[in-house]
Amino acid sequence: MIMAVQCGEFYNLADKMHKKNLTAQEICYRSSINRAYYGAFHAAKIYLNLHGKVPHTDVILKLTRKHRTLGDMLGTLFETRKDADYEIEISFSESDVRKALKKADTIIYSLAPSKP
Repeated sequence: MIMAVQCGEFYNLADKMHKKNLTAQEICYRSSINRAYYGAFHAAKIYLNLHGKVPHTDVILKLTRKHRTLGDMLGTLFETRKDADYEIEISFSESDVRKALKKADTIIYSLAPSKP
């Protein structure tokens, strides 16, 4: 299946936003967390062979059944993403972004098809 966007591109954008956030803007932290999550979410959907609009909780549950640690990571990342998107009274830090990027990176590259 040809995709307009690859999972890693979400991660790469999150990483770039994080690295270029020289003024430590809260909105960049939140946006980086969001993009990191979606990179991991789409990697899980592809790995699980799910297509179309699938509830996030279904993807997390199915991934947890196959790979407990990765599913738990995706669940935690989902909660962090929701907080970053909807809970404007919560502050995020550089450390929060680094943790989200690390989780997303682990999920994306653990689920990527191995190349010969």
